Amino acid sequence: MGSWFRSEGVQTEATFYYHAEDLEDVVEWSRSQAWFEEQFWLLGYSLGGLAAGTYAAAHAKMVRGLMLLAPVVSGGHLKRRVPWPLRWWWRVRGRVRGIGRWNLPPWSFMDSGWNYDLQRVSRRLIMPVLVVVGARDIITRPRVLRRLVAGVCSSDKRLIVMEGIGHSFDRPGTMGQLDAVLRPWLATQLEKVLTKTTGM
Repeated sequence: MGSWFRSEGVQTEATFYYHAEDLEDVVEWSRSQAWFEEQFWLLGYSLGGLAAGTYAAAHAKMVRGLMLLAPVVSGGHLKRRVPWPLRWWWRVRGRVRGIGRWNLPPWSFMDSGWNYDLQRVSRRLIMPVLVVVGARDIITRPRVLRRLVAGVCSSDKRLIVMEGIGHSFDRPGTMGQLDAVLRPWLATQLEKVLTKTTGM
């Protein structure tokens, strides 16, 4: 969602369904590449976090580790974050323009999301999981992600709440803070893999 108006794509294809399908397609394409490995790490942000988590739950043995940045937990949860008068207007009109600096995508964006729910499949997440969210995030609130992480089956799971940050991580200072969180976690995970591989 943070990439709206920053890519060459069209909003009609910014749906839960297409994000999940695109990830499946990318992984299948990767299988034909020389650099493909049977186990890999996945990282997803916002709506991409829902797609990455859904994929990881369905293909747990393929995903070595999962990083979710301010992930949308479910279509239903995101819908509830929208005030009901706006939600009603959105559904009746099909799309809404001029909400502050935003033009909301077609209602089909919401309508495609009912079958996607990370909370419902969290027990299938058996790989190391790192979830990062801003303390000021009004789209994916930290308390919702605490419940998500609590439901993850892996013993190697962690939630980090970054103070003073909203839903977006794209400011220069914020990117540095995010790097300081992700880099040590990845280094630790890589060290575990190397230790297991070498038997040292």
